[in-house]
Amino acid sequence: MKITLVTFVGLVYIEAGRLPEALAEISTAAAQSHDNPLVLSSLGYVHALQGRVDDARKIIDQLQRHTGPLPTIELATVYGAIGELDQAFRWLDQSIEEKVLYVSWLRVWPLFKTLRDDARYAATLQRLQLMPPPLTPRRSGSNRARKTIAS
Repeated sequence: MKITLVTFVGLVYIEAGRLPEALAEISTAAAQSHDNPLVLSSLGYVHALQGRVDDARKIIDQLQRHTGPLPTIELATVYGAIGELDQAFRWLDQSIEEKVLYVSWLRVWPLFKTLRDDARYAATLQRLQLMPPPLTPRRSGSNRARKTIAS
């Protein structure tokens, strides 16, 4: 099975609050991933959610030793998960400067959930123009005909 699919299954388990299953799926992917930063950051994230901060920090160390481009966005997600928000936003800002692809997922990617209550998150979304425009209220009493479906 492809590691990204297994990782995404793990992310679904995270969203469902089924952390043991998430850890099992993502650990399987990590064992086959050859240090794929997306998989590692997902593993660090689930460790942090389970209170296994030392394990999450080991993932941070592993990400920082990654060969190739430094996985800045992945570091941001794990730092956010362990509650080190200043570090998380520092790495997120670096990701933005580097135009990392996953920055465009900032508003919807589950691993950014731990950043959402911080005011810097909304400011970052505004800066990136990822915030939806404000809704305009509909006028009541519209003259549009309403269709009903007959049963």
